[in-house]
Amino acid sequence: MKEDKGVSVEGVLSFEEFKTYNHYHTKKLRRGFFIATLILFTLMIFNVIDAIWFTQLFWALVFSLIPAGFIVGVMNLGVHRRSSKLYHSDPKLKKTMTYAFREDGIHLTTEKSYNYFEWSDLVSVYEYEEMFVLYVSKTKAIVLPKRFFETEKQQERFNQFVHERITISKA
Repeated sequence: MKEDKGVSVEGVLSFEEFKTYNHYHTKKLRRGFFIATLILFTLMIFNVIDAIWFTQLFWALVFSLIPAGFIVGVMNLGVHRRSSKLYHSDPKLKKTMTYAFREDGIHLTTEKSYNYFEWSDLVSVYEYEEMFVLYVSKTKAIVLPKRFFETEKQQERFNQFVHERITISKA
């Protein structure tokens, strides 16, 4: 790590980390489907049950949890399958990547490829327990596991370095 020129780390993204990233990436979608299914089935079942409105609503919600849970379970399986296909079909994901965060932008380098992103290219940045995710579009992200950092100090330096270069609404 060269603190005067930015922060550099390297590593190989594991399949488990890629699955975790996809889980985070689809969280809002899965939550939305759960709520929509819950509401739809609650409305459908509410009219079938013959009781006072509070009891109708209670039992309609209880019975609606079954299809809503099923839908989310199916979506989780789909995310896992999609993650597996994407990871195993992309040879670049399984190679050592060097991530260099410099004043001019983000440099991603493997043995045979190079990508560069300006700081203004970042759409949003998220920090999770085990990784940082820097989105360069709605569907494309730079996934940076925290295990790539050699020390806690290097990770803090990275966090500070990135936040100094992006607008607060992206963080």
